[in-house]
Amino acid sequence: MSNKDFIGILRFTSETYANELIAGQVYFGAAENYRHREDGNYMPGITDFNESCIFSYRSDRDSEPFILEFGIPNSDGTIPEVLIPIKTVTKFDFKKGSNDYWLSCWYSLFIKNDNLEKSIEQAQKEINDMRHEFGVVPVFIFRDDILKLVDLLKDKVDIRYGFVKYTSNDLECDVFTKRLNFNYQREYRFAIAGCPSRSKENKFVDLRGKADGLIKKINRLMIKDGEIFYM
Repeated sequence: MSNKDFIGILRFTSETYANELIAGQVYFGAAENYRHREDGNYMPGITDFNESCIFSYRSDRDSEPFILEFGIPNSDGTIPEVLIPIKTVTKFDFKKGSNDYWLSCWYSLFIKNDNLEKSIEQAQKEINDMRHEFGVVPVFIFRDDILKLVDLLKDKVDIRYGFVKYTSNDLECDVFTKRLNFNYQREYRFAIAGCPSRSKENKFVDLRGKADGLIKKINRLMIKDGEIFYM
């Protein structure tokens, strides 16, 4: 999709969280909460066992035991053929950097102007599909308002933002690069640096009184006189 077709970002959530977002309370989930849940309730689309990682293992989550093998180098520097297995590993992450991020994940909405009516219809279908997977209430930020929100966040936290890329090469995966099986989400995300590794404590950034009108609740996209609007 071309950036000229990009009109904004959507987040699907509950009525309660939608109202908090509109009021200026922005929720960021700790990356570990997307990888692992003690209750075992892994929700399709939301759960990513390898979130922000090249590889991640949790013994109570993964069916195959993780065996870490290592060899003590010989005196001449060569590695012996026989490796020593460690089978007691319960948690293991292979990722770029040591800390995690707090994440706010959104869906990128694109509408092609060369076939506006059909594109609006397709976008509405995608919104309805995403509702079934992520939450019934969609909230929306227009493209031109994203940087306004970023500027407000920068006053509070160390924020990074942008489109997520998708790859078939696991070694490229990081906080803004995910595996190809997630590419249907067309994700745009905001990431706050400094989350302690494997922390499950989420974060709220309070922008109440400052973000009025930037985040809007929508139900349906419409066209009027060639212009896109929502209701």
